[in-house]
Amino acid sequence: GDPRAWAAADALRAPAATAMQAAHHTRGWTNLAHAATALGYDVRAREFLALAARGLTETSSPYLEGLTQTAQLVLAWHQGRWEGLHAAADRTTRLYAEIPDLTAEAMLVRGLTALHVLGDVPQARRDLARAARITRYDTGVILTAAAAATARVHLEAGRPGQACEAVEETLHRLERTGGWVWAGEVAPTAVEVLYASGQGERARRLVAEFDAATERLDAP
Repeated sequence: GDPRAWAAADALRAPAATAMQAAHHTRGWTNLAHAATALGYDVRAREFLALAARGLTETSSPYLEGLTQTAQLVLAWHQGRWEGLHAAADRTTRLYAEIPDLTAEAMLVRGLTALHVLGDVPQARRDLARAARITRYDTGVILTAAAAATARVHLEAGRPGQACEAVEETLHRLERTGGWVWAGEVAPTAVEVLYASGQGERARRLVAEFDAATERLDAP
């Protein structure tokens, strides 16, 4: 959310001098795409992914290819490009089953599409829970999106107490780390479930803390 990051990103646009440097640039563009997606900058995320794809032509790294693929899945989810997305997420989940952070992100999208596209609640809950459990390097969306979606399932089923439990760990993590810039996925749902469970005062504190922490950040 620091506006200075956009200027820093421009430094990666210089041509890579070596294959190793090309790999680092590609990793940088992909990380920026993840961050831009989480912050709400979908157009910039697509631009960064295009640059990452160009970088992949100059280096050979299955991990970077997978990282770019999972970033594309998450961006497609955020943009509402859901046709065929569940199948794509399923393929990617299986392809990178041995790499936990890639599996977690693909599994998150598979779970979200199972819930919102296929209406398969049991499959969605399994995927969302496992994605949150196995992620090692959360890119700003896995824990928050999984918690929010699981909470919505419980809320729709009339289980506000369990909905609160679904977001509790993620809220504690945000409070502990101060990483409120990543809370866009979970904050609205958390407020809703807190009110539904009779915790209106805590919901108001959450809104105030979120607002104060993100007031000067570039995070639409």
